[in-house]
Amino acid sequence: MTGQPASKPGTKPGTKYETDYVAWTREQAEMLRSRRWDSLDLDHLIEEIEDLGDNKLDAFEGALTRVVEHLLKLQHGKAAEPRRGWKISVATHRVNAARLLRRAKSLRKLADLDEIYADGRKLAAKSFESFGDTDPAILPAHCPYTLDQILDLDWLPENAGFPEPDSPERA
Repeated sequence: MTGQPASKPGTKPGTKYETDYVAWTREQAEMLRSRRWDSLDLDHLIEEIEDLGDNKLDAFEGALTRVVEHLLKLQHGKAAEPRRGWKISVATHRVNAARLLRRAKSLRKLADLDEIYADGRKLAAKSFESFGDTDPAILPAHCPYTLDQILDLDWLPENAGFPEPDSPERA
């Protein structure tokens, strides 16, 4: 969780959780270390632990969304100039996703590929609209990639090797 938590229903205004989140976390950690179970703020601790897992899932899905966006641009985009950057972005976000997976294998089962694809498709479509080089309507409605392909550091879709700017094929 980042920043100061917002007031939640059932939370007493002015509690340390509300007024000094960092102090609250340290206090809760000390109570856990000393096994003072009856002094713990269990409702907020439960919520914070769930948020920690959600943050990891959000990071994993965010990395996959960026991979999907750039795979779509590589496969369907006509622009030559940004292709190298898209390939670097794909590799970078795949490495980030793999690191998260090594630490939490359950992320693979929790990831919502339909949602990831929908978000990546929206981002690719926005980019195509902004630059006007490709009609966003050509993007597939459903994910054409498997999760294994999205995560595979060496896999790229067909047309990803569209001639690059200095390529003799562009002359």
